[in-house]
Amino acid sequence: NSNRVCNLKAGEVYHLDIIVDSDVCVAYLNDEIALSSRMYINDGCPLSLFTKEGKTIFTNLTIKTL
Repeated sequence: NSNRVCNLKAGEVYHLDIIVDSDVCVAYLNDEIALSSRMYINDGCPLSLFTKEGKTIFTNLTIKTL
């Protein structure tokens, strides 16, 4: 597991880009913060978004295959 703590403000809207290439994942938050991680096969759960301590609403999700 790779974790990166971001102090997000309630009521703010953030832009998150996630790029996956084979087993490498890079996430960009507002084009300011980047997190890269290696991913491994996880049958039944290829992608998950979650919030630790709080509530998040994910909207306008788009998944594209390059």
